[in-house]
Amino acid sequence: MSRRGPSGYVIPLVVIVVLAFSVAHFGEQGVKGGARIQSGDRLVIDGRIIRLDGIAAPELGETCGAGAEEWDCGRRAMAALSGAIDRGRVICEPTGDAERGKLSAVCRVREVELGALMVREGWARAAAGAPPAYLAAEKAARRAGKGIWRGLKMAPEKSQHVRPIGTDGEK
Repeated sequence: MSRRGPSGYVIPLVVIVVLAFSVAHFGEQGVKGGARIQSGDRLVIDGRIIRLDGIAAPELGETCGAGAEEWDCGRRAMAALSGAIDRGRVICEPTGDAERGKLSAVCRVREVELGALMVREGWARAAAGAPPAYLAAEKAARRAGKGIWRGLKMAPEKSQHVRPIGTDGEK
């Protein structure tokens, strides 16, 4: 029978601590924790960039409106997402493989799904392939003049993610 000295327990102890942290942090529900907002459709949790699946928000510096009515809708979208996460801890469930270091996920704060909230409040569009509920929420936000739909229309295309109004065949 061999006896382990104190150093014989270090490696197993480190493995147990790492596994416990991984299960607690990246458990069955995905990535969890306090988030930092990067833009209207991206956030960062523990250094991992997470893109909200199914939405496309204006990029920082992107403007909406025209002429004297032009405003920084990218910054406003970012502020809206920031306000939404102030309500509690963010839980993200991955929906696909990480692309260029960014994880695509459906994220929630309590029971509020952040992507749906951003579309419903008019701060993001439903992306190609988004759930039908997102498309309906986008149309309702557009009709109500919420968020990026306030005032006239979006400025000329500055973002690869956000389509200008009228390009989806709607009259």
